Parts: sequence; C-alpha cells; structure tokens
Amino acid sequence: MQTLAVSTDTVQRLVLAEIAEGVALLDARDPMFALLDINPAGRTLLAHNRPALIGQPWASAFDPVDAPALLAILRRVAVTGEPYVAHAYPCRPTERGAMYRDWKCVPVRADEGAVERLMVIFTDATERHRWQAGRAAQLEAIIGGMLDGVVLLDSCGRVREANAAGRALLNLTPDRHEPLLDEALAALHPRYPDGRLFQATDLLASALAGCAIPAEEFLLSESAGATGADTRYISLSAAPVRDTQGRVSGAVILLRDITAQKHADREKDAFLSLIAHEVKSPLTAIKGFAQLATRAAKHGASGEHITRHLQVVDQQSERLGRLVGDLSDVGRIQQGRLQQEPADFDLAPLTRALIEQQQVTLVSHRLRLTVADAPLIVHADPHRIEQVITNLLTNAVKYSPEAGEVAVTLARQGDTAHLAVRDTGAGIPSTELPRLFGRFYRAADAAAGHAGGLGLGLFIAREIVTGSGGRLWAESEEGRGSTFHVVLPLAGVAAG
Repeated sequence: MQTLAVSTDTVQRLVLAEIAEGVALLDARDPMFALLDINPAGRTLLAHNRPALIGQPWASAFDPVDAPALLAILRRVAVTGEPYVAHAYPCRPTERGAMYRDWKCVPVRADEGAVERLMVIFTDATERHRWQAGRAAQLEAIIGGMLDGVVLLDSCGRVREANAAGRALLNLTPDRHEPLLDEALAALHPRYPDGRLFQATDLLASALAGCAIPAEEFLLSESAGATGADTRYISLSAAPVRDTQGRVSGAVILLRDITAQKHADREKDAFLSLIAHEVKSPLTAIKGFAQLATRAAKHGASGEHITRHLQVVDQQSERLGRLVGDLSDVGRIQQGRLQQEPADFDLAPLTRALIEQQQVTLVSHRLRLTVADAPLIVHADPHRIEQVITNLLTNAVKYSPEAGEVAVTLARQGDTAHLAVRDTGAGIPSTELPRLFGRFYRAADAAAGHAGGLGLGLFIAREIVTGSGGRLWAESEEGRGSTFHVVLPLAGVAAG
C-alpha cells in the first residue's frame, strides 16, 4: 500500500478550515507580529477589500481602534507565555458602523520551549455589544428615573454611582467625589424614631461581606434634633454585588423616602381613632337612654317620660346615620360614583325650610334669612343641596359664640343663584383656608375647642356643588367670623 505524505502545514490548514471561529497564526518573533496564516472564517471576519492579509502586521489586519495597545498586549503574551482574553474589543468602524470582536491570544511554543507563534481566536461580537449597550442604556434610564435612590458602592464602601434620587436624598453635590456612604449619612444626622443614633457602618460592612440587608427605617434631618418638615423618614436596604468569579466587589443600596407613607399611616391611625370615638359616643347614648326607657316602662313611668328618652335615642341614631352616610359619600366620591338626581327647584323655599327646622332646636343662636331675589330656580339634586346647606348652617352655629347670629342671604348674581352663610365666630387663619375643604380636615375644630364630626362635611359639600356645575368657597378674617359662598347656575342657564 502506498502511503500518502501530508505536510504539517497542510494538516494545519485542513484543521483550521473546519473551525467556525476566526483563527490567525502570528509570528511571535516579529516586532509587528506579522500574520502567518488565517482560516477562511477569519478572512470573512476581517474582510476589508484587501488583496492579501498574509504578511501584514496583525494590528493592520485586525484594525483595532488603538493599535499600540493591541501590540503591547501581544508582546506581553509573547514574553510571559500567559494567554490573554478580550471581550468586545473595539475595532475601527466600517460601512456597517462600529465593530467589536471577542478574541483570545494563546502562545504556541517551539520544541525548545520559546514562544514561536501566537494563535488568535476571534469572533464578531458587534451585535451582542450593541444589544448589551442598548440594554445598559435602558437600565440606566430606568434607574435614573426611579423615585427611589439607587447607590452603587465599591468594596471600600465609597459611592461610585448614584441616580438623581439617591444624590438628592444624600445631599451629594458634584464637588463631593466618591464619598464614603456612612460619612454621607452621618452628615444628615441619622437616628431611629425613638431617638437612638442610627449607625450605618455595621450594616454596610455586612452588605460588603456578602449579606443582604432587609429594610431598615430611620430619620434624616438637615440639622441635629430637627423635627417636622425638616425630617425625612428613610428606608434603607442593601445587597452585595459580585463579579464573574462570585467575589463581592461592592454593594447596591436602595434608599426610599417613606415620609409621605408615614404621615399617611399616622393620619389613618388618627382617623380610625376618630371614627371609634365618634361612633362610640352616639352608641353609648343610644344604649343608655334605651335602658332608661326600658326601666321607666317597667316601673310604670308616664308615656311622656319614656318619650323623652326615646327622643334622645332617635336623635343619636340620626347622628350615627349621618356619620355612616358621610363615610359612604366619601367612598363614592373617591370612586367617582357619587350619585345626584338633578331637578328644577326653587332654592329660596328649600333654604327657608331648613333654617326654620334648625331654629326650632336652637336656644342661644338666631338664624336670619334675607332673600333679595325670588324665585331662584336652579337645576340640581335638591336632597344633595339640602345636605350642603344643612352642613353650612350647622358649622356656622358650632363656631359662633353664644347668642350669636348666623346671617343667610340669597340673591341672583348674573346667571347664578348666590347663597352666603355668615357667622360671627373666631374666623379661620388664612394659612388654613386652602386646606379647609380637604378630607378629614378638623384643625379648626381643635383650635376653637370644639369636638365632633369627622371633618368630611365641607369636602362632601364642595364635591356636591362642583358636581352641580357650581362653586363653593370660604372667606374669613380672624376675629371677625367667616362667610361660606355657594353659587349654582340658574335652571335656564344649566339647561342651555
């Protein structure tokens, strides 16, 4: 049998031709690392309309953005014999745009052990790099737009990166370059709600040691001992950041301003306490007078005596019903489902009837009605408008001094009906007027020493009037009483 002699170079080319990655052999003894051989895949990857690649310096064939840096890497491999790996190495742009390649340089030794050649294995990483760059830009945009503060620390606990929210929370200005996070926090006087000093050093040390840190809540303030608007509630959580070998290289810190949440929680707790108090009072009265009526009936008391007890039960039941009704109305308003059944009616008789009803129960106050124009036909829900007027009259009496007068006027004002309710009370501070029609607003009650109610009446009243196409507002001067104004479109205007 005849043996076919095949040279080593031929075998080498046959093998290289089957490799899908680009493979190039370089002369390690040439200062410019001339190209000795390249497989077909490599030629395809390096296609730049060149007539020939063999014999060219590798930097010229590979066309990197920084040729001196590439040559320095090749020299280091040739001298040390240590392989080198590069990911998404930048090459000069072509008609397709910027180019990136992954490559690995492996030394090939001669029989005597010296590095004779360098084998470079490379692939096109352009699409992956573009995808990763786009993804990184998206992540940066997402993190940058987050309301929570995101802070990236290095292994020493220094701030390397922070989004806008993180810099704002920590008061990090451009002149504060890479501060230690615990020092940045210390400058904002951190403390627990009970007054104890908040120490961030141990928490950050745990995160940098590889432990995840659950949310820790504390306070930050511009100055030591500050309270109120100058204090912020912060939640801090942390997680370690690891490199490709799994070693901890830093930590990511999430800072969340929970001040609004804490205030909402306090308001919710206060509101629940208020509801419990307001409901307990009529229930106690209902139970007590029902028991009195029962005992009176057992002992043969007169019907008049029993009736007085039952009248109190009836009054307190109505009070409890109003509380429940107000809560129901607020829920419907928030869901956009407050129902109104508008109809044409005269505002003057309705107002007069309501004043007469309330005057019967009043001993120390006088309600006076002045009607300048009649009739005043409006298109609204009469039951809801009755609810509004009743609320305004009740508040006017509540905040007027003993033997005070509440003046109510009705008049035509252009294409509208204008109702004004004026009391002679202590008035409302100008700083409180913008909050007057908010939900659960009761600061005026506390200031005047009055109790009762959930602070929902004016909120509901404004929603009713606004839903009827009108306006409700207040004018007040401390020490000189308050006037509440209701303006409703006349029926003809509303219809047109």
